[in-house]
Amino acid sequence: MILDLAAVVAGGALGALLRFGLVHRAETKAETRPGPWDAAARATLASNLGGCAVFGLWVAASRAGWIGVDLAPGDARALDLFVLTGVCGGWTTFSTVVADGARLGAARGPQSSVGYAAVTLILGTLALWIGLRLGG
Repeated sequence: MILDLAAVVAGGALGALLRFGLVHRAETKAETRPGPWDAAARATLASNLGGCAVFGLWVAASRAGWIGVDLAPGDARALDLFVLTGVCGGWTTFSTVVADGARLGAARGPQSSVGYAAVTLILGTLALWIGLRLGG
């Protein structure tokens, strides 16, 4: 139990730092791209798509026996918890997607909000599928 908890905490910290760095970098760069979404929304989308792809790749690679083969069952579980629950959970965020969508809708109109939600869902599903195919 302690190993599992430590794996989730460490992975979550790493994932959250990855997302923070991506969003911070996007927000500090000059807004050079016109379009319906601002830099923070694009960074959140990129973070979520990357997390979906990593999740799919990890699950498929684990099932194919490419990852964790030489580990004891408890260690393999901790590694899965580190990557899937921790890193991917900290790296991706549904609450930020919803907040970005509401903010975009208020600032740029409902079509921007709905478009952002649709693209996030469709591309997130596609990224997960690609990860699963690449890993398996």
